Amino acid sequence: MPFATEQYAVDWADSYFGDGYTVTDLGPVIEPTEAEKLAARQSFGKELLNEYLIDNDLISKAWGRPFTPTETAQQAGKFLVIANGVVVTTIQELLTLGSLTQALAIMQNIVVDDIFTQERKDKYINKLSQFLNI
Repeated sequence: MPFATEQYAVDWADSYFGDGYTVTDLGPVIEPTEAEKLAARQSFGKELLNEYLIDNDLISKAWGRPFTPTETAQQAGKFLVIANGVVVTTIQELLTLGSLTQALAIMQNIVVDDIFTQERKDKYINKLSQFLNI
């Protein structure tokens, strides 16, 4: 945690942890570049997308069968981003691109069902929110 002065850090540590702790100056905080921030968002988005796919596999195995073509189409349709009646992107593309704020906003409005349950929706929304520090 960055502090303006060493004394401020000592005072904070004393009030938070109590007496007996020492503070070490680790030097200036180096903010990541915009490219590094984007790479981190893209990596997180891909990990979340992989988790979604693994969760789908687990449901399919629990059901003892693969998803039907209708179920697959219904799930794919939930993740489309439509503007003026035209598909402009998907949540999967937004996650891969690192557009996590947009993916979160869209995901909050997805209707749940037997495959994309409220529990799964909440899990993904919480992970996105935590990553974005919302």
